[in-house]
Amino acid sequence: MFVADGVVGGGSELGVAAGVFRRFGADFDFSVVSGEDAVGFLSFICAHEKVVAGIKMLCARRIDETRSWARSGHCSAASLLAKESGEPVGTAKRLLETASEVASLPGVEHAVRNGGLSPSQAGQIASAVKADPTSERKLLETAGTGSFSDLKTLSGRVRAAADTDPMESYRKVHNSRYLRRWTTPDGAFNLQARLTPDAGAKLWARIEDETDLLHKEARRARCGDRFEALQADALVALATSDTQSTPTTQIFLNVDAAALLRGHITPGELCEIDGAGPIPVEIAETLFPAAYVKTIVKNGTDVKTISHHSRAISPTLKTAVKTRDHGTCVVPGCDNHRYTETDHIITYAQGGKTRLDNLATLCTWHHRQKTLHGWQITHTNNQWHWKPPPQPPQPD
Repeated sequence: MFVADGVVGGGSELGVAAGVFRRFGADFDFSVVSGEDAVGFLSFICAHEKVVAGIKMLCARRIDETRSWARSGHCSAASLLAKESGEPVGTAKRLLETASEVASLPGVEHAVRNGGLSPSQAGQIASAVKADPTSERKLLETAGTGSFSDLKTLSGRVRAAADTDPMESYRKVHNSRYLRRWTTPDGAFNLQARLTPDAGAKLWARIEDETDLLHKEARRARCGDRFEALQADALVALATSDTQSTPTTQIFLNVDAAALLRGHITPGELCEIDGAGPIPVEIAETLFPAAYVKTIVKNGTDVKTISHHSRAISPTLKTAVKTRDHGTCVVPGCDNHRYTETDHIITYAQGGKTRLDNLATLCTWHHRQKTLHGWQITHTNNQWHWKPPPQPPQPD
C-alpha cells in the first residue's frame, strides 16, 4: 500500500499532480483569461481528463476483481464507485461493464491508459470488437480522427454486419420495448421509451413535422422557447390530436441492392435508417409502401459521376449528398442534423462545379460562417476540415 497527499492508493507523482490541479482550480482567476487561451486550457484539461477517467475505470475493475468493495461495507463495486464518484449506480455499472470488456482488448486498453479514448469511446469500440475482432484498428482510427457520432455509427455497422441472425436481434429489441413514466420532486412528468429503430424513426418523423410547425409559430410570436421544449410540445400535440396526417419529414433508408435481393447484408453492405441505425432487410422491406420513406439503393453506380452544369442542385444529387453525409453538418464536432443545407465547397461564382465532390452538408450557423465570414470547409483523406478565414497581412 502506498499513500500520497493523504490518499491511499496514490503515488508520489499522482499526489503532486493532484495538489497542483486543486490549487489551480481554487486560485486561478479565469476572468482574466482570453477566449483563445480558454480554448487551449479546455483542450489541455480534456486530454488529461481522459487519462484520469481511464485510471478510474481500471481501478474500478480491480476493485471488482478483488471484491474489496465488500470489505468497504458496500453491496457491489458499482455501489462503491457511485459513492466515490457522486454518479448514479447505473452509470457506475456501465463503466464497470466497459472495464471488463476492455480487459481482453490490449490495443483498446493501451489507448485508454494513454488518454486516447474516453470510457464512452472505449465502450463503443469494445462492443463492436466483441462482434468482429478484425474491426479494432479501424474503430481506433475513427475514434482518433472523427466525432463520437462517427464512432457510434461505425460501431453499429460493425455489429450489424457481424450479426448472424439480425431478425432474432431485432426481436429481442422489440420484446424489450417499453414506455415508462415517473414524476420528479418538482412535479415534472417524465417519459422514457425504448423502441426498435424503425418504430423510433416513424415516431420521430411525426415529432419533427409538428416541431417545425410550432417553431414557425414561435418565431412569428417572437417566443424564445428552446427547441427541445417545442419538441416536447409536439409530442403532446400529436398524442392528443384527433387528426392523423402523413408525415412530410422523410425517413431515409440506405440499403445495398445486393442485400435486398439476398435478404440479408454481408460485411461491407448497409441496411440502415439514417439517424436510427441498422435494421434487418426483412424489416426494411415492410417500410417500402410508406410515402414518407425514401429508399436509397446502392447498385454499384458511382455517384461521383452525378453532376449538373448549373448552380441548382438536383434532387438526385441532394440525395447522394445526404446519403454520404448522413444528413448531418460535416463540420468536425458539430453533428447538427436540424435545418441543414447543401452548399458548394467552392462557390459556383468562383468556378465550383455542382457535383458530389464539391458539395457538403452544413447547418445554418456554419453555412452563414462560410458565406459571410470567410470560413472554409475542405475534404482531404476522407476527413472534413473547418478552417478559419485567412489573416489579413500585418503592416510593416
